[in-house]
Amino acid sequence: MGEVGKGLAYVKSLGGLLKMVELVFLAIAAGAVGYFYKEGSDGDYEKKDRIKFFLAAVGIAAVVVIVFFMIFLTGIHKKVKIVWTKTATGVFFLMGILLLVASAMLAEAYKSYKDDNFCDLLDLGGTKSQCKQLLIGVVCGLISAVVFVVDAVVHFKM
Repeated sequence: MGEVGKGLAYVKSLGGLLKMVELVFLAIAAGAVGYFYKEGSDGDYEKKDRIKFFLAAVGIAAVVVIVFFMIFLTGIHKKVKIVWTKTATGVFFLMGILLLVASAMLAEAYKSYKDDNFCDLLDLGGTKSQCKQLLIGVVCGLISAVVFVVDAVVHFKM
């Protein structure tokens, strides 16, 4: 069984770097899609629930990243006797699946808005909400999903 370092050794490790990459892409996704959601019309426009689900999934994934980063950074994993590498593998794999599903749902909402000319209405109206914000969310969500799966594989091999 491999060892997960603690402190600065963990920050410099592949696992620590992957957590930082995950957090950056999750923050970009949440920022872009959250801005679209916040600045959008107050009405219950079509596919709004998909946007809410994506934001919830990104929020959950961000909390998981921060919790595991802090566990490994502070060395709590050395004191609590569970198999942290396998636990992390399972959790990160599930987060990857969650983000993949949420990104697919957001991509479907984006496509629906494009097909219904909703994006053109936003452009013509000069609104702060633009469909490109959803596209940024889809791309960053998919990248985050891939990084989570890579992180799961890294922890599995430890």
